[in-house]
Amino acid sequence: MKTHVLAITFSLAAGAVGAQGFLGADVGVDLTRNTGDFTQGHYYGSATYGITPSLIAQVDLGYTDYYGVSFGGAQTIGGHLGYQLSPTAAIGGFWGFEDWPQGKYQAYGIEAKTNAGAIAGNPLTLEGYLVNYSQNGGSYSFAGGGIDAGLQVSPASTLNLGLFSGGGDLDNDRVSIGVNYAVGNGLNVGLEAGHVFQPGSDENTFGLNLSYQLGNGATFKERNFTSFLPGL
Repeated sequence: MKTHVLAITFSLAAGAVGAQGFLGADVGVDLTRNTGDFTQGHYYGSATYGITPSLIAQVDLGYTDYYGVSFGGAQTIGGHLGYQLSPTAAIGGFWGFEDWPQGKYQAYGIEAKTNAGAIAGNPLTLEGYLVNYSQNGGSYSFAGGGIDAGLQVSPASTLNLGLFSGGGDLDNDRVSIGVNYAVGNGLNVGLEAGHVFQPGSDENTFGLNLSYQLGNGATFKERNFTSFLPGL
């Protein structure tokens, strides 16, 4: 299944390269170790297409699996419709669908991304979102929001900080810090450490990301449970 999802994503990206309006794509894998003695693998691909000079559309495909515990895997698909305010800023709305063994879920909300100037001469990028997440035909739901900041500390290195807060049936908050290194030719490697605050107990996560960027990459990040709380 993982190979099938990535094959579809590669085909989507490759087909879009020759199409007018193609902006970029990303394909990658996130491996996140939870201190509860299991590892989560998330395999994904995203591609962005410019419908007009200002209006953009993005498609996300993904698959999440677990190793060391029998949670079962999930297939995810998502879409974004955005408006390019400038070459470095965009706003939009998103929708996502997830098929887990425990049920089917959907996420929708609004998002924004911008280059927010510089700190000590280092370019700063901010990306934030508000989300409503619910189970189809079930009672589980939560509302939340997150923000990701990336500070480019060298031509190839970016320092990342992430924050997420959820309410309703998900009373979890998460903070993370990481670093991303552009190896070259579109290949990127990232490391991340996260801490999740939960009622009665906290959890720590440690992640490794490998990704390949085509063109300018996807405009927005994925919006699904795995992206909100990696390693859970």
